[in-house]
Amino acid sequence: MDISPRMVKLAKIRNAENTLTRIVLGDIEETGLPDKHFDVAVVMEGLHHVPSPLAVLKEMKRISNDLILNEPNALNPIRRISELRFRNSGVTERSFYEWQLRGWLKELGYKSITVRNLYFVPSFTPRWLLKFAFLAEDLLERIPVANKLGGGFLIVAHG
Repeated sequence: MDISPRMVKLAKIRNAENTLTRIVLGDIEETGLPDKHFDVAVVMEGLHHVPSPLAVLKEMKRISNDLILNEPNALNPIRRISELRFRNSGVTERSFYEWQLRGWLKELGYKSITVRNLYFVPSFTPRWLLKFAFLAEDLLERIPVANKLGGGFLIVAHG
C-alpha cells in the first residue's frame, strides 16, 4: 500500500510476475481493512515518511496481531546528517530513537518487542569498498555499544 499513484504503478511494474502480492493505492494511517485482517503487518522504510507515525502504528495494531518494522536510527550520525537536506523543504523525513519506537509499541499493547540494529554501511559507499565495509559492519553489529549506532532498526513486535 502506498499513497502515491506513481509509486504504486512502479511497484506493480516491478512485481508483475508476483501473483501473490496485491499492490494498492491507499493511506496506511487509515487502511479501511477489517480488524485483525492479517497475521502480521510489515512496514519497511515507510514510517519515517508519514506525518503521524503513531497513527500508522495504531492502524497496524488494529489490522494485525504482530508487526515487523524497519526504520532509520536517529543515533546514526550519517543518517542525521542526511536528514539536514530535507529541513525546511516540506518533505517528511525523520529517523527514530529505539526508546521512542519501543515506547509506542508498548503503549499499543505489544507484549514482546525485539530490536536489532542494522546498516552500518552507507548507501554511498563505493562499490570497490563494499566487501570490506560489510565485514566491518558484521563486526560492529556484534559490539554492544557500537551496534546502537547502526543506520536502522529491524523490530519484531508480537501482540
